[in-house]
Amino acid sequence: MERREFLKNSAVIGAAAALGQEMLFAAEQPLKDRKVLFVWGGWKGHEPGKCRDIFVPWMRQMGA
Repeated sequence: MERREFLKNSAVIGAAAALGQEMLFAAEQPLKDRKVLFVWGGWKGHEPGKCRDIFVPWMRQMGA
């Protein structure tokens, strides 16, 4: 499994845990009208931009 695929899968699993599985899969846009604060950063050598490039579009797609 590629790193990007792993991170994407982790995002879905994390969202399901945080929002409740029923909510995540019952609605087309489970985050519709929700505000999300996405904070990213890290130490030298860390690549937070890659994670941001996965999570932010996904959250927008989900309606946030």
